[in-house]
Amino acid sequence: MQTAFSMEELGDCGKGQEGDSVYVNDEDIYVTCKDGFWMMFEFTEEDQDPPEEKSSGSKDNGSSGSEAKSSSSTPSTSSGNEKSSSSQITTSLNLYVAADDTLISLRYLQDCNSSHEGKFVFVASLNGYLRCHDEHWEEFVPTLDDAPKSSASMNDPRAGKSDLSNFFEMDSLTIYSSSAQYSSEYDTTMANAERVLGLCAGDNLGKVALDSEKVIRVSRSDLYYCLKGVWIPVLAENADTYGFGTATNGTFKEGLMGTPQKSMSAYCDKAFSNITHGVYVYDNKWRLADSTELCFNKMCSAANIGELAYLEDIPFTCREKNRWSLSNMYELPVEKHFNKNVSYGTLIDERDGQTYKTVQIGDYEWMAENLNYAGVDSDVGECYNQDPKNCAIAGRMYTWLEAMRLSATYKSTIFKDTLDWQGICPVGWRIPLSSEWNLFSKAEKNSLAECTWVSDVDVYKNIGQFNEDGMTILPTAPGTTYHQAYFWSTTNRAYEAYEGSFRVGRSYVSYFIKTSAIAVRCIRSVGGND
Repeated sequence: MQTAFSMEELGDCGKGQEGDSVYVNDEDIYVTCKDGFWMMFEFTEEDQDPPEEKSSGSKDNGSSGSEAKSSSSTPSTSSGNEKSSSSQITTSLNLYVAADDTLISLRYLQDCNSSHEGKFVFVASLNGYLRCHDEHWEEFVPTLDDAPKSSASMNDPRAGKSDLSNFFEMDSLTIYSSSAQYSSEYDTTMANAERVLGLCAGDNLGKVALDSEKVIRVSRSDLYYCLKGVWIPVLAENADTYGFGTATNGTFKEGLMGTPQKSMSAYCDKAFSNITHGVYVYDNKWRLADSTELCFNKMCSAANIGELAYLEDIPFTCREKNRWSLSNMYELPVEKHFNKNVSYGTLIDERDGQTYKTVQIGDYEWMAENLNYAGVDSDVGECYNQDPKNCAIAGRMYTWLEAMRLSATYKSTIFKDTLDWQGICPVGWRIPLSSEWNLFSKAEKNSLAECTWVSDVDVYKNIGQFNEDGMTILPTAPGTTYHQAYFWSTTNRAYEAYEGSFRVGRSYVSYFIKTSAIAVRCIRSVGGND
């Protein structure tokens, strides 16, 4: 069974397509190519390729192959011409009165105007009649007296069905194709949709209604869309966006049904604060919008992956799966992390020419960025994920021995000369003591860099002012999701060295194994303490 998205994709029904069966997605119908026209049929589990016929010499339960073949023959039409059918699938068309025209679907229905007033047509995809009245097509249940005057008389065997053959070549009340059988009969249980769902007019226009009692029995999903005065059967998966048509990429539109998405935060854009149904966004086609897209009122798609958007000054990045996620520090320009209200100093490392911001806190001048010195042979320290771009944002990570520039002897022994140790720092600067890192645990100002420590907007709003002292602490701890930061101190013991630790809400001094790789900040005295 082939599939086409729309009737336009079917193309011509020619000799090469004769007998082909296709499922048309946007019409939710099955059609087969018959005598130059695509005809609708109802597909069931029985509609599958027939088994290979046995040869005339084979036996099957005592019957010859020719007898078995004869028993599966298709009934003939009233004209006497037999047309074989590979499967006996019957679609009961409620076509009991000749109409002015017979259409396979609403796609071929012309506008209802004065020239069509009073005319009625039979639409196969609706399995019902429509009548043109007051410039609107409306559902219609005709009687035999309503048949067009030009149709055959009631004594004619063809009376009671359409005499047009543009889609259905009907020489009797039953037609056959190579894959389906149609019969025309009056189904007295077929209910008028307007009696069940109400008039398709006024407030109902553009709405989707559910036939919960399953009375109408036309839509497989029992869902109907009100369009131009007619209740149209729709698929459940298409019902929410039926009639939307196409739009510019990034266009948002509330669906006709469905549950509204939950707001990501109280600080979201208010454009969708009063929605009652799910909201869709046009992304080359209509799809359900992610809650973060609604929050920003901005689509996240394959076309803008990596783009930044801000909510309450918090940066979010468009990622895969159409979701805006809180940006990590490696996705932001380094300038974004600094406090614009702090007066920073400048340190130029003469060894490699790199420039760092510095900040004075108490009697000390601290580097406000992590050290990024790779050594003479560029073999010292490492970048996060081994990506040099990450070093440009958050510096390099060093083992304690690399930071202190000590031999492997001190991997397991205590190094005592720690008061004024330059280590890997530039000339005139040194590695801090653990006691100097401990000053931050007692400080009232927040050192955490803005926008890099929180998992959602509401947490951010509860933290208060970020990076008040300008220290610009970035979460670089190994093996974490960017919510901790560690920095080496000279203070050590066998196998371990102390480090300054920072987390949301607190800072403290702890210790790491000397072979761990963490960040380095250098310090120098400006008050005569060294």
